[in-house]
Amino acid sequence: MAIRTTAEKVVGIVDFDSNAGEAEVVLAPFIETAADLVDTHCVPQGLSDAKLELIERWLAGHFYACFTGQVLSETTGTVSATYLWKTGYMLNQTRQGQQAMIVDSSGALARWNQQTISGSKLSLSVNWGGSKYDSVKDSL
Repeated sequence: MAIRTTAEKVVGIVDFDSNAGEAEVVLAPFIETAADLVDTHCVPQGLSDAKLELIERWLAGHFYACFTGQVLSETTGTVSATYLWKTGYMLNQTRQGQQAMIVDSSGALARWNQQTISGSKLSLSVNWGGSKYDSVKDSL
């Protein structure tokens, strides 16, 4: 598995709590998960290394945001915070996941995301080239 992005780059796109610990350690599992998805779905599409790094960065941000929750609003006076936990399913759940699909110009992540949501991996279609009377004619 190739790791293309860095914790520093991921910190730039998420609400990283500096009290959570060292970014490299905290973000490592999210970056690894993102790298696996990129290797599986985006590398076969022939995207550039720069594009793969961007997708991996946004996916790592997505997984981190899913884990920690996204802050929707904050108040300082009497200390309040509202978190956004669900806006959709799969990569649609976070702004970072949505951005990863946008950056993936091949559409591989969006297809995988939709297939996973709908529960289908393969679709089967049958096209008949003859007329609807072919079977009747053959039996006469």
